[in-house]
Amino acid sequence: MSTKSAAFCLFLILVWGCALTLAPTAQAQTGTSRITGTITDQTEAVLAGATVTAKNEATGVQYTTTTTTAGTYTLPLLPVGSYTLTVEASGFRTFTSTGNVLTVGAPLVVNATMQVGQATEVVEVVGSYERIETSNAMLSGVVTRRAIVEDGVLTTWLLNTASAAQLGLASTGHASRGLAGPPGVSTHNLHLEPGERDLAGLMADAGSGLLITSMFGPSLNANTGDWSAGVSGFWFEGGGIAHPVSEITVAGNLKDLWARLVPGSDLEFRGSFNSPSLLFDAVAIAGK
Repeated sequence: MSTKSAAFCLFLILVWGCALTLAPTAQAQTGTSRITGTITDQTEAVLAGATVTAKNEATGVQYTTTTTTAGTYTLPLLPVGSYTLTVEASGFRTFTSTGNVLTVGAPLVVNATMQVGQATEVVEVVGSYERIETSNAMLSGVVTRRAIVEDGVLTTWLLNTASAAQLGLASTGHASRGLAGPPGVSTHNLHLEPGERDLAGLMADAGSGLLITSMFGPSLNANTGDWSAGVSGFWFEGGGIAHPVSEITVAGNLKDLWARLVPGSDLEFRGSFNSPSLLFDAVAIAGK
């Protein structure tokens, strides 16, 4: 088998990767909430078409919307955490509100009164929100980020109440249960921290390699870390797509791969576990 650089766009193995962080929540929480509000000017007239951006202060991920004709906005399904809210409208100073802590069961209302001026002028406030309690207070609370793996070191376990009691630790709120069988533990509210390069940048750095778009039949030796999988995707040269490939196998040792992985910047939140594109080098590739 030959060994070549490979750019991976995978999700399956990321749960075992490095620098994983999550927002642990109380049991029965979903890990998302929303921010709503009304944007007006100093005469209390509503502003339609204003751009509202919520930036997660921990991850840097941004969510953007515009106000309706009634001057209202909604940013739904935001991962819990602390947000900076920015409002921009033509002819008005930029409004910025920092330290808006979003928790499960308690959506925030952040209203803004825009002042006439240049967009380069900024009006900044701190924690200018109202909290709406929509669920039992025992299920709510401030959500904190926790590193599962940091600098290559496992820092904590994922625990439900039962497993936490056995270890004498606090639950991390990761209980799960299917349609049948006893409760267990599963990963959710979990993501891999993004890097600085987008997918095109990772491919340019690699020069040539394999861009994986699907994977099937993975095999893992849990004792040694040896791993292989069938994959398909595209071969690229000079940082650009050359031709599609299928029915090939990639292999390596996960411990070695984790130590060298380079995360991309294209992290998108689409579910309970999310990852950017990843670049691995020295991966064994077999097939035509």
